Amino acid sequence: VQLRQAHAVLQPEGRPAVERTVTLTHRWDADFPGRGGTATYRVTLPPRQGNQAMALLFTRVGNQVVVSVNGARVLARGTLGDPRYDAAKTPHLAPIDAPLLHTDRPNELVVRVTTQDARWGGLSLVTYGPEAALQKEYDIQRRWRYVASLIFCVALGLLGLMALALWARMRDAVFACF
Repeated sequence: VQLRQAHAVLQPEGRPAVERTVTLTHRWDADFPGRGGTATYRVTLPPRQGNQAMALLFTRVGNQVVVSVNGARVLARGTLGDPRYDAAKTPHLAPIDAPLLHTDRPNELVVRVTTQDARWGGLSLVTYGPEAALQKEYDIQRRWRYVASLIFCVALGLLGLMALALWARMRDAVFACF
């Protein structure tokens, strides 16, 4: 199940809190450019059916995050408010122990994030489902992020080698700078 809306309490630095329903993907910088702050997103999860292990997949969440289901912490990345860690750089999978989920009523997902300006803070689409299925999607997302970074680095290395070859041939200082 893709969770596309959340009830949010957004607290930008130096401004009053804003409480509203947001559409996921929510980008903090679009709403509050140049400001950091905190956000609490609340989403209702369906009741658990069956005994299979469930999980949450966050494509992007930032910058520091604590996730809880029915009051129990299931994921924490960084320390809230500490800008030395940025959770937005990779997807996150949060397994949920079966006893945490209600079978007779909806479950509550609470995502607390702290954001710093210009660091892609906010919350992406959240996917909720069987852990085995989400593990496969999580592996694909991580692989593509790392492969894309590797391709980018190799391309920059090749451009650097080309500039070095041009400099060696022409001895022009401009190519040496590159």
